[in-house]
Amino acid sequence: MKKMSLEEQLAARGFESASVVRTLPDGTVEVHANVLHPLPIGGQDPVYAFVPVDLTVAVDKKGEIRVVSGGVPTENCIADATRFVQNLRDHGQVADESEKNLAATKHEARPAPGVTHQIRRDEKGRRVLQRTRFTVA
Repeated sequence: MKKMSLEEQLAARGFESASVVRTLPDGTVEVHANVLHPLPIGGQDPVYAFVPVDLTVAVDKKGEIRVVSGGVPTENCIADATRFVQNLRDHGQVADESEKNLAATKHEARPAPGVTHQIRRDEKGRRVLQRTRFTVA
């Protein structure tokens, strides 16, 4: 059985783009990561976006995660992410593809000019904000 890295173990728990900040003397690791979190947009069917979090991870001598503490976004981070999505919408940079039946089409349509993000349903049925391309200013 292949040993998983700390980043792979955290990804399996829903944490993305994990980076170690420092290792404490007791072996505990402080980590910055992103976690998919519902934003107060969309009423009963919220939009999910990756939000930064800080967490502390205790690992055993083999490098296996034993305890994860923290990992919950702050209210400020949630508010920032919400403003970001609203700003994208205000400037026509997000397309909501979550209501379309993409399975019925053989390929996805190209996004409209200026659209940099799309809201799509993930495998769990959540409406998730995804960057699809960049703009050049």
